[in-house]
Amino acid sequence: QRNSNCYANQAARAENTITAVFLYCRKVNREELNPVRDKTLFLIVPLCAPQCERMFNITRMPGEENEYLDQRRTDHLDSL
Repeated sequence: QRNSNCYANQAARAENTITAVFLYCRKVNREELNPVRDKTLFLIVPLCAPQCERMFNITRMPGEENEYLDQRRTDHLDSL
């Protein structure tokens, strides 16, 4: 009898992870998320909204002496 647990398959786990990331990215782009709050030292401070955009569509570009961040809007996924 076959195992009906699809999470035992590595490809199925990868597919579920990528799907969840894309759904979260779509919510960030559509601004459908409630503000995330940092609870440090009993202060509730909302985190900066533009930082959510930096979770996606950003690449660290190396240089000879220093590096910089390159942020672009894309509709594709690169995987290594």
